[in-house]
Amino acid sequence: PAGTPSTSPGSSGDGDGWEAPSSYVVAHAALLPHLPVSTNLPVMVWIYGGAFLVGGSQGANFLNNYLYDGEEIAVRGNVIVVTINYRLGPLGFLSTGDANLPGNYGLKDQHMAIAWVKRNIKVFGGDPENITIFGESAGAVSVSLQTLTPKNKGLFKRAISQSGVGLCSWAIQKDPLAWAKKIAQNVGCPTDNTTTLANCLRISDPKAVTLAYHLELINLPSPLVHTLALTPVIDGDFLPDMPEKLFANAADIDYIAGINNMDGHIFAGIDLPAINRPLVKITADEVYNLLKGLTVDRGERGANATYNIYTQVWGEKPDQETMKKTVVDVITDYIFLVPTQWALNLHLQNARNAKTYSYLFSQPSRMPIYPSWVGADHADDLQYVFGKPFDCLKCHDCLLDQLLCSPGP
Repeated sequence: PAGTPSTSPGSSGDGDGWEAPSSYVVAHAALLPHLPVSTNLPVMVWIYGGAFLVGGSQGANFLNNYLYDGEEIAVRGNVIVVTINYRLGPLGFLSTGDANLPGNYGLKDQHMAIAWVKRNIKVFGGDPENITIFGESAGAVSVSLQTLTPKNKGLFKRAISQSGVGLCSWAIQKDPLAWAKKIAQNVGCPTDNTTTLANCLRISDPKAVTLAYHLELINLPSPLVHTLALTPVIDGDFLPDMPEKLFANAADIDYIAGINNMDGHIFAGIDLPAINRPLVKITADEVYNLLKGLTVDRGERGANATYNIYTQVWGEKPDQETMKKTVVDVITDYIFLVPTQWALNLHLQNARNAKTYSYLFSQPSRMPIYPSWVGADHADDLQYVFGKPFDCLKCHDCLLDQLLCSPGP
């Protein structure tokens, strides 16, 4: 459609004559037939997750039931829900670490969509002075970074980060050029200097550039969290400094951040698959080696200290459930809990009149293939945030609703 941002890597998306098209924004308004149209409703803008690699504004489709359908939130909360798209993977986050490919195009797409909502939501019955942005996982990191950039002053009032903040170890790519060179090599572009590399990528087939990177999930040389490559960067513009130094920009934004109590479970199952296999044992050495991989920047001393802290509850002969839950606790803390609490503390320290809230989601996973001890896994909160259990009242013969509404084990 007219106004669609260029899909070539390096297109700015920063407002240079670029207008976020309405087709990139989906709004759900609580409108009832034969009644006056609502006005000045609060507005909630959803930013989806997916490791900055995958996802979309509608979310997964289960039997024509889209995960990010905002109807339940809109009707029950009497708000307008807007879901947005943004560029992903190489087209959204590839960077050479300099002006040739500065990166953060996906973040700029989000910014433009939020700005579009600010300018236009009044026509849809929304209050442009009462906008909340919210997101999960990479979307939660995005929400956090949108509060920290100086580019968004006055665009929104509140923010909610679900399982991710800008201080997460995986939120910022510190060596983007190395990954840019790998992608360039995969599409046959020269890598001798960033100018020729960037120019070549810009004229390359966007599909080829996109497919030039894929995330490995087996036989990993290090924990999965350390292998995420195409993420936001410190570009000196949209993100002028490391996130921990930008919290003054969020001083007037109310902020809620939290995690699921076993957010790290899905990652633990990739790093150490035996945790989900009741008949397969894990060893203390495997736990230690995983910790060593997570704390690689702290050296052997850091690994030893971490191991000693987390194994205090083991006793002399720990059972397998205790050991496996320890693995999940460690990964949950490292990937999500510790950076989230750090971000909340920095928000609180820098806030003027803004409020700061923390939450913990603990509804156990309903995945039947998981062990019974598994709590709330990563993304388990989404079905509740988007009101999927309420769908059961409307569609009792729907397989999805039967799964969601049936009693737990």
